Amino acid sequence: MNSRANQPLSITDQLHYEKWKAVMDHPALHFFNWGVMHNCQYATIEPLAISKELLTEIKTATEACGKIYQKAVDFALNSAQILRLLGIPETAIEFCRLAYDPHMPVTVIGRFDFAVNGAGENAEIKLLEFNSDTPTGVVEASELNALITKLRHVKNPNEMFAGNVKKAFHQFISKKYENIIFTSLGWHQEDKGTVLAELAFSGLPAKYVPLDSIRVTADRVADDRGNRIDLLYRLYPVEWFAREIDGIKLLELAAKSKLDLLNPPSAFVAQSKVMLAIIWELYKNTHFFNKAEQEIITRYFLPVYLDNIYFKGRPHAVKPAFGREGGGVCLYDEQGEIEALVENQEYINDLVYQERVTLPIHTISTWSGEFTGRLLVGSFLIGGEFSGVLLRVGEAITGDLAYFLPVTST
Repeated sequence: MNSRANQPLSITDQLHYEKWKAVMDHPALHFFNWGVMHNCQYATIEPLAISKELLTEIKTATEACGKIYQKAVDFALNSAQILRLLGIPETAIEFCRLAYDPHMPVTVIGRFDFAVNGAGENAEIKLLEFNSDTPTGVVEASELNALITKLRHVKNPNEMFAGNVKKAFHQFISKKYENIIFTSLGWHQEDKGTVLAELAFSGLPAKYVPLDSIRVTADRVADDRGNRIDLLYRLYPVEWFAREIDGIKLLELAAKSKLDLLNPPSAFVAQSKVMLAIIWELYKNTHFFNKAEQEIITRYFLPVYLDNIYFKGRPHAVKPAFGREGGGVCLYDEQGEIEALVENQEYINDLVYQERVTLPIHTISTWSGEFTGRLLVGSFLIGGEFSGVLLRVGEAITGDLAYFLPVTST
């Protein structure tokens, strides 16, 4: 496989580039404007066709895994000790223990990342992680995928995406709010575009305010005009709030019900990869899950532990509880030698050890020639429902240099 690391921006296929640019500049794109990231091509324009049988299997896996998480998160929320085991910062414990309805999905918008090997109804689908708190890829899977499939006159398997976002927000919002704000880091192009799209899809009477324009006082959180915020939808990790002075105050106000946050606390709890180890422990050594749930875990989940003694002589992955974009992930082979690593000193604590599964090899076309990498299948769980697929092709560890690959269905 060829690597993208440290490659300068280069165009070797001018015709492909012109076709690509016509898509990126298309007036139908209202939110997506990061076709190039980190000085590398990010978005590609030739969709991968997956069968309707495989799409059905991904849908089934997504909703089934969502139910497992729903039950496991309810279990975790009943114990501050388990929350600490999950790596939840002490400054976020009370926020996480806010009242939770176990009949509700754990998140408004989340994304499972799967390793999918094989085709159709015989495909092996294994869950790698759950991006339940601050998932990205929303605009790519919705607006960009819709445009590319429309231009090519092929079926868009993600056509329900925007409608499901609207339905999910109304599912989670059960009362009237005077001031609803959507926020992210204003300077971060991808995060801002993602939140603006989610705001538009939600249909809510809300506005966008960048995070640095939000003010936190002793008794309230205010927007850029000084108005009290009642509901805050944030594309900003809770664990980052939990280490900042204003962020800690914000979480304290939320814990006192002076501010409502979406995604909800349950989404942050589910984000921890330690939850995978807890699910596996409950599955292997208790009767917490019923027979049908055990079958789901057997089929889709990988063995995950808090100690590496279980993987001596076996390939495995080491992941931090709250690592993002592959940060801190390390892949080991049978001899215990490192095969791949994404260094990030921010993510060195609360590690989990997961049985390793190989992502399938896939070749895509770019305006720098062909690229052969590993295919990761993201699947959105929005309001508890399967809502679309996000394909990325990158290295053995899917990081922020991975390509977006559009998808169609046969």
